[in-house]
Amino acid sequence: MHCQVTATPEGGIMFLCGRPRRRPCHHCGQPATRLCDRTVGINPFRTCDRPLCAACAIHRPGGVDSCREHAL
Repeated sequence: MHCQVTATPEGGIMFLCGRPRRRPCHHCGQPATRLCDRTVGINPFRTCDRPLCAACAIHRPGGVDSCREHAL
């Protein structure tokens, strides 16, 4: 669960909690259910992380999903 603290106009504070909204797919705009797993740059632990829907993700062996740009 994600919580955000916000100031009220009266000078108090308000906690807004809930599930973070899913980002849209980078290619088609549908709700994303996965992220691009391809590494970028020289750090082997940094991944692209573009949001992708199941239809637009390029699926690779080992459960790796790629965006179109990194699938080439």
